[in-house]
Amino acid sequence: QAQQILMEANRSFLRATGLTDRGMIAKVLAPTMANNTLNANRALIKASTESRQAQAQVKLDSTINTLVDSGASPTEIWQGAAKEAAFGGSSVITGYSATNNMRAITGVLEQAAEDGNVDLIRGLRDVPKIPGQPNGPTLGKEYSHLFEKYLDKAEKAQLSNYSHDQSMKTLGMKQAVEFYYNDPSPENKRAAIEKLRAIGTEAALQEAQRIMGPGLNIDPELPFELAQRAADGRPATNAELAAMLDQGLITPETYKQYAKTPKQLESDKTVTKKIAALRSTLDESILSTSPVPIPAGARTDSMKAQIALRRNVLESELAQIMQSEVAADPSLLQDEARFMDVTQKRLDGLLKQGKFQLD
Repeated sequence: QAQQILMEANRSFLRATGLTDRGMIAKVLAPTMANNTLNANRALIKASTESRQAQAQVKLDSTINTLVDSGASPTEIWQGAAKEAAFGGSSVITGYSATNNMRAITGVLEQAAEDGNVDLIRGLRDVPKIPGQPNGPTLGKEYSHLFEKYLDKAEKAQLSNYSHDQSMKTLGMKQAVEFYYNDPSPENKRAAIEKLRAIGTEAALQEAQRIMGPGLNIDPELPFELAQRAADGRPATNAELAAMLDQGLITPETYKQYAKTPKQLESDKTVTKKIAALRSTLDESILSTSPVPIPAGARTDSMKAQIALRRNVLESELAQIMQSEVAADPSLLQDEARFMDVTQKRLDGLLKQGKFQLD
């Protein structure tokens, strides 16, 4: 077909030039045209061959991938790959040969290593290279250098795959728990438990058991205590509420009433950072409660320890109060001057308590 195309191209060239002197054509042009035609013909044939081989190589790779993923035995995988390499048209040489066998075993080992399939690589070691010759050379013996290389690669991939799988399970467990506590309805409780059981790790199963809880054991006093704590600026944390819910001490409705949303939790973090930045101010505020001034040089280690102890408690309570203030008026976080003004007022109120004053 390539020859016919080139001959037709030569005829078209002669017609286009208008040359009619057959003697000149035969003597001058014919040798050059013949040589060019031969070169072009070889190039076309080479390109066609390479194209067919490339397509056949894709088919070989696909066949090997399918065989490795099929769960077939090592022997079946080797025989299928070797046959495809020999007769699938991906090689210049047709039939079983050292070259085609090398391409087949390399392809299988490469795919198995990428998958982290250590068991398959180890199983292939004992497979006879030639079917029907159990006493002949094995693949492991014939290609020992390849097996050493790809076994190491497979073990690393297996470890990576395991780490990734564990990370995804941990993430899935976290998402299932958050999904439930964001809206602890009976339906979401069942859905979270089912997802955790499907993940199947020991930690996930423990979470599922914890969410299931011991059943309802409602404490009628707890809603009043929670309301009082919220009014005092000491609201229960989500962790405390979750524990009460898990033990059946409060209803899902009570949990939702007092649990903070992700947005509120983020706001709390911001407030906590702002208050933490005031530690030196808090220390000075505590020192100001002393009946007599205490110069820096007169502050003993024991006194510094007392101040630090009071400051830690003061910082915690002030942060909780300011979190409640921001929950009631979120715009406080956008107005630094107003935030600091409210903080100072709440700090002055706390400093009146005896537990923050120096004797």
